[in-house]
Amino acid sequence: MNLVCSNRQSFRYGFLFGLGLLLAQAVIDLVEHTVDVGIMVVANTLDVATDNSDLNGWKRSGFRVFTDYGTAVQYLITPSGAAVPRINPDGKTILSQRALDHAREKK
Repeated sequence: MNLVCSNRQSFRYGFLFGLGLLLAQAVIDLVEHTVDVGIMVVANTLDVATDNSDLNGWKRSGFRVFTDYGTAVQYLITPSGAAVPRINPDGKTILSQRALDHAREKK
């Protein structure tokens, strides 16, 4: 039994091993991307994590609500990053009840 291989055989085995690793990584990446796209399709079709400013799961407004826990004021963050205080129909600033409760607990 010959346990010694030539430089040419070593190169070939190393090359094939590296090629196998690249192929394995490509398959893993493909599976990950397929799963990500599948989750996105299901979430958008079922309107998961949408709010009343979104038309549906496929046409989201891009707005987010931010709560300042120091003042309990809620802000609407626009897709461009601008912050606008939320107000109710009476023109008063909308306060987060959870933030108010949190502030009371700290005292």
